[in-house]
This record gives sequence, structure tokens and C-alpha cells, in this order.
Amino acid sequence: MGYQAGFFINAKFDSFFLKSEINYTKLKNNYALAKETSYWESTRFDIPLLFGLNLSEPFSIYAGPVLNSISDTKLDGVETPFQFKKTATSISAGVLIDFRRFGIDIRYQYNISKTEEQRINIVRAKYGTNIAHMLEYNQSQILISAHINLITINANEKGHRIKSNWRGKPCF
Repeated sequence: MGYQAGFFINAKFDSFFLKSEINYTKLKNNYALAKETSYWESTRFDIPLLFGLNLSEPFSIYAGPVLNSISDTKLDGVETPFQFKKTATSISAGVLIDFRRFGIDIRYQYNISKTEEQRINIVRAKYGTNIAHMLEYNQSQILISAHINLITINANEKGHRIKSNWRGKPCF
């Protein structure tokens, strides 16, 4: 479990769209060891470039590549430095439900880059485990997000081309 926060730009072309995002993501997990649970935490920036299709109002589907820049990964009780890749690549696909100003996004993100198996030393006195093998794994996740469109750019409307949905008043 974790959380993410960020912003996006969405360009619409008839029934197709191109959506670019920048998200700060913080993930948490835990491992039950012999005496005590060890907690794992990771922070990163995700930059997806998504290509989508509007099926019918309000439903859309999309897919695209994601660049992950991992800034920090910690595992409680590790005596030696924990090794991890600083960048990774993922593929994301999902469904977007958009109600004009508000939306819900459900996606699956599959990490193409695998974390290699490594041997780590753990504080035996506290956790009851001395040496552990972190097996090779592929970090994949399901993300559920909600969003608010603060500014909308629409070239098809006459009059104000740039509108702000903030409090229902035009920006220009």
C-alpha cells in the first residue's frame, strides 16, 4: 500500500488522446521475519506517456510506457547497503472514467526491469534472521487514482479557448 500525487496534461484529438503525467509515488510493504516484522519503503517519480481511446462518455481506455526514477529504497534491519536500480521501465494500461471536471483512473503497471537476487545481512538479535536472500522480483502494481481538471484547453469551443474549472469561472 502507498500513495501517489502528481499532475498531468491531456491532449484530445477527436476520440483519441495523449496523456503525460509526473507522479511522486511512495510504496510500503513488510516482511514477517522470525522475531519481528521488517518494513520496506520506496519512493520514486513515475513519468508515464499514455495513448488512449474514448470509447463512450465517460469511459476511455489507455496504455503506454512509464519511466520510473527510484530515489530511495529502505528495508528495516539491513546491516549492509541495500542495492537497487535507480531507473526502471514499466508498461501501464487502464480505464479512465471522466465526469468533466472529476475522474477516476484504474490501471495496472507492469515493471519490465527486474530487481536482481541479492544476499543481505539482517540484524539477528532484533529480527531473528541473519542472512536473507532477496529473490529476483518484478515490481508490478494496481493503481487507483482520482483527479480534478483545474484548467481545460478546448480549441473546438468558440469564445474562451482556455477555461479554468476552478469555481466555475473562466480563466481568461
